[in-house]
Amino acid sequence: ISSQGLMQIGWCTLNCRFNQEEGVGDTPDSYAYDGNRVRKWNVTTTNYGKSWAAGDIVSCLIDLDEGNISFCLNGVSLGIAFDNISRGSGMAYFPAISLSFKESVAFNYGSRPLRYPVEGYQPLQDKPATDLM
Repeated sequence: ISSQGLMQIGWCTLNCRFNQEEGVGDTPDSYAYDGNRVRKWNVTTTNYGKSWAAGDIVSCLIDLDEGNISFCLNGVSLGIAFDNISRGSGMAYFPAISLSFKESVAFNYGSRPLRYPVEGYQPLQDKPATDLM
């Protein structure tokens, strides 16, 4: 997190359409954590997590086998935010973020070593674990 304002960070599918009024977590197939307001979002919102500050590192974890999404703040798990997420044939999730004006973040998908790797999860840019050929 490079700035302190409103932002919702998480995951979305190709079905999501965002605009100035609706962002990540405001649609059925998008899920977000907002450390500024200390909430989680998936159409509705509830309290979740801890407050973040500029310089903090947020890890966005998705487990498609178990069907859940969780987040970590500076390497500390905030617990499962969403369970029973939509899954199925042809469905894919992508990292997503909604930012307010003049807010900024930097992403690391695994091209650099992760500051807080989480056991059992791989970075998006990690090489495949099995050879499919």
